[in-house]
Amino acid sequence: MGIGTTTPEAGLHIFSASKTDAIKGSLLIETDPDNDDERHNPIITLTQDAGLVKGNFGVSGNTGSNYTYSISNSVYLQNTNGACGMQFVIGNKAQVTLDQYGNFGIGDNYPRHSLQIYNRYDATKRNAVFFGYNSTWSNKDGELNITTFVGEYGLSDSNELQLHGSNGFKFTTGNYFNGEEIAMELSKDEQGENTLQLNGKVVASEVRISKPLTADFVFEEDYSLRDLSEVENFVKENKHLPEVPSAKDMEQNGVGVAQMNQLLLQKIEELTLYTIQQQKVIEQQGDLLKALDKKLNEL
Repeated sequence: MGIGTTTPEAGLHIFSASKTDAIKGSLLIETDPDNDDERHNPIITLTQDAGLVKGNFGVSGNTGSNYTYSISNSVYLQNTNGACGMQFVIGNKAQVTLDQYGNFGIGDNYPRHSLQIYNRYDATKRNAVFFGYNSTWSNKDGELNITTFVGEYGLSDSNELQLHGSNGFKFTTGNYFNGEEIAMELSKDEQGENTLQLNGKVVASEVRISKPLTADFVFEEDYSLRDLSEVENFVKENKHLPEVPSAKDMEQNGVGVAQMNQLLLQKIEELTLYTIQQQKVIEQQGDLLKALDKKLNEL
């Protein structure tokens, strides 16, 4: 049947060439014009297989509708068959799916979680959620990308979770309106170096530093080892070891783990050299005592 056309192309074909009609809508369904019964909602029902599959499209009233947890004055889609869900199909592919359990899938027609994002139709593309200006790695302010990659943008070829914030990340605790506390921050410092700031404790089974600072230069022949008397005078005057920051400096500027580990190793290696020197003196004194004891016995 055709309305506004003499050549209908479907069971019901409504055609309007007027701009005014197009703005208002080509089809108008109105119920409850006197606003006396909110149960009189406009509903379009689609059925198949003798009513086995049925879906409604409608508008709820001011005080609710005929479905659970309804929102007043809202447009809704309803699948009346509890064993089925709803899908948005683009081309011949189901791009968005809402199943009967409330699981929502984007790119996945069988979601198994409350929200599942998966590019089922092209395994070479990334599965991503983007918050911000656009969906590219263009470093726009406020951009947050949560994505899994398969060798895109020069990144790892292995499947892994990538978090990308244009200017870093801040994880906060406390009440936002009363002033939250930054628990952890990942950003770049003034020199452009990646920096992780943590306001709290770190509990780990192991911490590995990929580029450690060593102190084996202590054992080089040209290393200038201080005399112990010089070290003694320095400690008396400054109350800390040479090269080691003072307690006040540590409190004000903090301590670099790699640098402090290098300093501690340096001092241990210096102690080893001092011990070797003392051992040689002890052995020399022992030899001297033996020689003196031998002369005493000969007298």
